[in-house]
Amino acid sequence: MQQKKAVIFDLDDCLIMTVHWYWAGWQMFRDVMIKLGFEKYEEELIDKLNEFDAAGVKLHGFKKERFGQAMVETYEYYCQLESIEQDSDIRDGLLDIGMSVYKHKPILYPQVKEVLAYLEGNGYALYCVTKGDEDVQLEKIHNCGLTGWFKDIHFVPLDKKQAIETIINANPDISKSDIHFVGNSMKDDMRPAIELGINGILIYEYTWHFDEAEFEGMENVKKLDNLAEIMNIL
Repeated sequence: MQQKKAVIFDLDDCLIMTVHWYWAGWQMFRDVMIKLGFEKYEEELIDKLNEFDAAGVKLHGFKKERFGQAMVETYEYYCQLESIEQDSDIRDGLLDIGMSVYKHKPILYPQVKEVLAYLEGNGYALYCVTKGDEDVQLEKIHNCGLTGWFKDIHFVPLDKKQAIETIINANPDISKSDIHFVGNSMKDDMRPAIELGINGILIYEYTWHFDEAEFEGMENVKKLDNLAEIMNIL
């Protein structure tokens, strides 16, 4: 039977919990910086780290090394600000903290497989578009038992719009009104979906401030508290 509907999913913090490992990394970084004597900057440390992280993502995409590198750049920034000599061992330690977020076993959000099974059983073709290092993302998908659920998976360095458009064009028999993008970011998920004329479903999850955005048509985004609510609207 030819499928006449489609759902495209984001991966991180939509199907798989990710941001909480970054919270742990932020806390470890803050603790190190305070022990190094930068306590007077405690309230701004994470904002500064996120500034460097966002700049790195813009230049190099979501490579797994970028989080630790942003920590190093933040450390170097405050060393220069206070005219303190930098320590190579501290830089190496910060890189290790940044890489530690990838060493944890990924965890699925509740009822992910039930939602996927429900959608598949109701005639939806399932796709995934995700940012990040392809090997890292594939390992998450495999470890969480999501292999085989998606008709296709697109790995993108930054912008998801082209990948979403590719999926739309690969399904000319599916009306755009029957294609939905499900994600947790207004900027990275909802904006390209709305701009391409498909439906956006936002699953609220805390995310980085640079993932927020305002755009024409944003009032058409459906906002849900959790993934399982999809079964009530599709």
